[in-house]
Amino acid sequence: MAGSLRLRGKDSWELRVHAGRSDETGKKLYLARTVRGTKRAAERALAKLVTEVESGVVIAHTATMGQLCQRWYDSGTASWSPTVVVSYRSILDHYVLPKWGRTPLRRLHAADLDAWYTQLQRKAGAKGKPLAPNTIGHIHAVIRRALNQGVKWGWIAINPALAATPPRIRRTQMTVPDPAAIGQLIAAAKAVNPALPVFVRLAAVSGARRGELCALRWRNLDLDAGVLHIGAAGASCGMST
Repeated sequence: MAGSLRLRGKDSWELRVHAGRSDETGKKLYLARTVRGTKRAAERALAKLVTEVESGVVIAHTATMGQLCQRWYDSGTASWSPTVVVSYRSILDHYVLPKWGRTPLRRLHAADLDAWYTQLQRKAGAKGKPLAPNTIGHIHAVIRRALNQGVKWGWIAINPALAATPPRIRRTQMTVPDPAAIGQLIAAAKAVNPALPVFVRLAAVSGARRGELCALRWRNLDLDAGVLHIGAAGASCGMST
């Protein structure tokens, strides 16, 4: 792999290395850097850059964050649960793509993400209100997973989200009702709606989320095996009959 030097000014050199072709256009891609110093120092920097490109440490890919997120989302929907599909789509459309959709992957850095997370905590959420740390944590998780896939595909050399520091997610301590309290709840639900006790019983024995329970259809229930299938990913729960 060849590289070239060009004198731009006094002790200023432009390094240029061929780094393959664009997957989208087929055009040649080049990496360019400017260094200061003697010609000998510039030659050493050029040799190092050539080595980095050849080893994959530096990648010249023209894709944007928006293109990566869309490709990652499209490839993952078949294996995600309906709840995850809706959640990821909402996070991408409301937060990630408006901010980073047009940003080239090679220009996205951990410091940029950290500055954005700080902004979201102050005044950048829906209706200008600050976002909770847990919400920002979910946004960060989506960005991290998309960029991880970008590394696997060779679109980016490293995942900058791995070096970012989102706000710490606050874990809430859940209080689980005892069987007697659940029995009282089921009895009270019957007075509200004859069908509501079934919903409460399913929630109690399966631990499923409200959205997952509302999405259930008859095809999710195997009466012969006594198994309830929850979500597209195939999670199941044994049911006593």
